[in-house]
Formats: sequence, C-alpha cells, structure tokens
Amino acid sequence: MNKFIFNFLFYFLIFTCFSVHSQIPDAPSNSVKCSELKNLKFDPSTTYNWNGWGNDLNQSRYQNFNNSRISIQNVASLKLKWAYGFPGTEKMDSQPTIFGGLLFTSAGKNKIYALDAKTGCIVWERSVNSRVRSTVQVGKVNEQYYLFFGDMSGTSYALSAVDGKIIWQKKIENHVAAQITGSSIFYNGIIYFPVASGEEGWAIPSSYQCCTFRGSIVAQNAANGDVLWKSYTIPVEPQKTSKNAKGVQNYGPSGAAIWSSPVIDPIKNVLYATTGNNYSSPANDSSDAFIAFDLKTGTILWKKQITSNDSTNMSCYESDSANCPSKSAPDHDFSSSPILVNLENRRLLVAGQKSGVVTAIDPDDNGKIIWQNKISRGGSLGGIQWGSAFSQNTLFVPVSDLQTVYVTSSTPGAQKGIVGWYKFSKNSGSGLVALDVLTGKIKWNSKSESCNFDGCSSSNSAAVTALDDVIFSGSVDGRLRAYEISNGKKIWDTDTKINFDKSNGTRAFGGSLDGPGVTVSDGMVFVNSGYRMFGGVPGNALLAFSID
Repeated sequence: MNKFIFNFLFYFLIFTCFSVHSQIPDAPSNSVKCSELKNLKFDPSTTYNWNGWGNDLNQSRYQNFNNSRISIQNVASLKLKWAYGFPGTEKMDSQPTIFGGLLFTSAGKNKIYALDAKTGCIVWERSVNSRVRSTVQVGKVNEQYYLFFGDMSGTSYALSAVDGKIIWQKKIENHVAAQITGSSIFYNGIIYFPVASGEEGWAIPSSYQCCTFRGSIVAQNAANGDVLWKSYTIPVEPQKTSKNAKGVQNYGPSGAAIWSSPVIDPIKNVLYATTGNNYSSPANDSSDAFIAFDLKTGTILWKKQITSNDSTNMSCYESDSANCPSKSAPDHDFSSSPILVNLENRRLLVAGQKSGVVTAIDPDDNGKIIWQNKISRGGSLGGIQWGSAFSQNTLFVPVSDLQTVYVTSSTPGAQKGIVGWYKFSKNSGSGLVALDVLTGKIKWNSKSESCNFDGCSSSNSAAVTALDDVIFSGSVDGRLRAYEISNGKKIWDTDTKINFDKSNGTRAFGGSLDGPGVTVSDGMVFVNSGYRMFGGVPGNALLAFSID
C-alpha cells in the first residue's frame, strides 16, 4: 500500500474518533417529505426483507427468489426507480437494510435514516454520537422491533424501528481508537458486536506508545444493552516490550481487530469471526485467523491462523518508521465475514483474505483446513476485500487488487487528497470468481472490464450479492453489474457514477462502489454509491432499481 493511502487513513481515523456529536432527538430534515407520510410506517408483516450484512446467520449474502422476485428472466429490465441524495456527505459506506417495508441506512455521518423502500420518501431520521459505518440489524425484542448498529466511537445502539427513538446506547470499548465497522448480528434475544480500531494509524508518530488495542466480540442483552460477556481475540493484556528508536515504550501483543460481521452457528452454539493483523510485536496466533467463541460465555474454543507473523501498522510506510514492528509483514488480514456453508454431508466455514487466498475450514474439527485457493495477487487493499456470497453450492468471490499511485496535479484523472495528488493505477486480475465450495476449484472467472474515464479502477472491491441464478457485483469505477450464476456472463450493467434527479431536494450524485454491496427485496435492488476512501470517487446517492 502506498504512502498516500496510509496518511489518508490515518487522518480519517483521527477525525472519526474525535468528531463526536451531541445526542438530540430529530425531526425529519429539510429534505422533501413523503406526501402521504401518515400512511407510511414500519410494517413487520411484510416479508420481503434483507436483514443486516449477510441476510442470515450464516452471512451468506443470499436472497431466494420468493423474497427477491428477480431472476435471470427479468434482471435485464431493472430501471432506476428513485434516487435519494444525502445532504452534507460525499461518503456512502453503510449497506441498506430492508425490513418491514422500510429501508434503514446511514450516509457517512452520525445519522440513521428510515425511508419508504418503494418510493424513497423519508419517514424519520435520528442523530447518534458519531459516524455510523456498520449495517443496521433488525431484531424482535419483547414484541417490539429494534434496530441495532455501532458507531465509530465504539458505542452500540438499539433504536425503535417504528420511529427511531433511542432505546439504549452503551460504550462497549473504551480504547481511544476503538470503532465498530462490522455489523452486529442478532440471535435469541442477544445482540453480538464485533470491535475494531484505528490504532494502526495512531502508530504513525514515533511519540505514540504502540500498541494496546485488542479486537473483541461483545454480547449484549438486546432489551437493555447490558453486557453479558466480552471476549478479546488476544486473551492477555498487552505488556511492555522494547522501546522504539526514539525511546518511547512499546506494548504487545495487540491488534487482531474484527472488521466484519460474525457468524452464528445454532447447531454448535458457536460464534465464528475472522480477524485482522497484529499491530505490534510480538505477533501471536490470534491475527489473520478464524476464531470460534462459545455463544453463552464468550470462551474461545479454537483458533485457526491462516497467516502468521503479520505484525504491522501504518508507521511501516513512513520515513519515520520507529513504531514499525516488521516491514516484511504482508498486512494480509481478513476484512470480510466468514460464511458458514451447510451441505448435505458436511459443513464448511469459508472466507477470502487480502492475500488473494480463499480458505475453507472444518468448523466441526477445530478449524482444520479443507482447501485453499489463491485466486489473485493480493495486497493491502485486496486480494479479497469486503465479502463473498454463497448460492447453488458455489462461492462467489470479488477480486480487488486495488492500487493507487502518486501523480502531479496536472495528470489527467488526478484526485486531490489530504497529502497530495493521486490516481488509481491499472489493475490486473480484478473481477469476479466462482469457486466450487466443496473443492475450491474455479468454475469461471469473469475479468473486470476497462474503465471509461481517467484515473479510474475497475477493481471489484465491494461485497457481492447472490440470488438463485444471478450475482450482483459493483466496481470502484461506479459500475453495477449482474452476472449469470452458471457461467459468469454479464446480463445487466449500469453506471452509478453520474448525477441523478433531485428526488428529495438534494442533488444526488454517485461515485465508487466499494465496501458494502447491494441488497435485494421484492423486485428491487438498493445500493449506496460514493465510497471516498483510498482514492475512490465520492458520492452521496442511495439508488433503488426496480423490475416494475
């Protein structure tokens, strides 16, 4: 990863950790309201839902035809039905949840929005303490429906799905750099949160005592927010190690953040998560790993590390690298959720890694590796970045391999960053790959198409979404495409990196598709367009496409 990316992320993390807002009730903003607001409300009897990150406890990112109403026969008829432009933002890194006829999302800021899924009219909005990046998870608690999510200050929330009223909120990690980027998951009255941090960026100044954060899973009573257990990925607290070249005390082991949504296994009463790299030495066996936690107690049952000795932080890419534990560490952590695959004769837990390697392990045999396949060159921005999908005994894996380069301001396609000008470099190998889930062998490989503007990238970094016979994949150049599941043939393609009509009084403009993927419900496809991180094209558009 080049120097600009790390500088950019460092300042971004500093900003998100300290830009905390006061909690106040909200009336709808001055955007255009639904003309028949009184007739629009949360209706839990509606069954066409996409709930949370992966749409099920397995994190499969799959929607069946009964709920999607979209198939290979009608997907080409998808047309834009409405666009919503969020005011005051150019960053769309939260995935829409569809439940009870409403769409719940955030938009690069400290607000949660509820819109009518069919029309895009706003029903309510609510401010919280800090920016929200995680996807909303809906759960039924004491006959009421709550929305669960975390923010970039390490605080978890429960809101009423009906009107957005805050039911409870709780700071679940006090480390100054803590953040919740992965989505929570709800099961049997308990909500489980993954915890990550931005301490990798904090480590850039040699005066910083690196590093003390540890990733964790926090289980909370969904009714009142009480913490039932908290389990760190690294069981031991960081201890003093050596001093850096500037004489500043270092600590370790640290890191092993959980960036993505975990999996619930009701058969075994186990929660599975994937972890990131260590931040400081010594490295330990919790980083770049699958970890199994007991659902009732949080006890770590087993770990399966895929890449060892991956201790790194952002100082490793600076001229002052006093806090760098190892410049040879690859930074090949997991940023995507695992997927639990239940087959007729066996079960698998599969996940893609920034190394470009997809791994399948046996959850019933302490994480024994069943197969591995390196499908791309890999790198600090992937490899496999945000999420695969499972359908028809096939794992669909988006390939990123995203790279950026420094340029001068006069270079065509150059973008202005915090510390200079940059553009995307040309990629090789990006695209969408279909793997036989039993063997890991490639069924087909649909390579990325060339971009049509200066400074673009056709990298497939965003999470993908699977139906019975269709797979959706977005690319960093703003294209959203649908492919045949059986052969990878492209059957629908649209450009989201354009301006849209002012459906709500705010100019809506799309950008890069990265991070979250699309959600599909009742003949409609929803996507947030505009991912400004890592050289992506900014945007503020929530787009809804429909077959009707």
